[in-house]
Amino acid sequence: MNYEALSKAVEALRQAGSIHFFGVGASGIIAHDAQLKFVRVNKSTSTSVDFHLSAIQVAQCGAGDVVCGISFSGETYEVRKLLELAKEKGATTISLTSYGLSPISEIADINLYVSAKQEQVFRSAATSSRLAQLHLIDILFMCVLTSQYENSIRRLDEVRMGVNFVKQHDGAKRQ
Repeated sequence: MNYEALSKAVEALRQAGSIHFFGVGASGIIAHDAQLKFVRVNKSTSTSVDFHLSAIQVAQCGAGDVVCGISFSGETYEVRKLLELAKEKGATTISLTSYGLSPISEIADINLYVSAKQEQVFRSAATSSRLAQLHLIDILFMCVLTSQYENSIRRLDEVRMGVNFVKQHDGAKRQ
């Protein structure tokens, strides 16, 4: 873990006006998980499996926004193009790839890495790479939470109350 890069990523995410997470395939699931986490602390976040919608979202970014491209290989065309667009728009870019130079890590302002070990037999299952990416997203989220602890607790409590409100009212209608 490069703690300097982690610290820069946490600060960028903490200060971001909006955050956009993108990945394709199994990395898209990681992007969706990240979006679900950060929206809980009142961050304007997005993710999409539709490349054109993603391009529309990134085209509206600017300074103060963050675009995070997730690709274990570091070579996914769509993620690379979205990071290039984000850079052109002035957004801060973060990559989450396997360790080593790649087209995506060369574009990003901040590079976060997971193990470079390729999955040999069942690569299509993307098991260890997915777990490593999820773990790094959890680390980022927890670092952002703890860096603004009081505000995070208040936001998480509001989310819990909202979910409980829906459950209570849904249960009353079903009875």
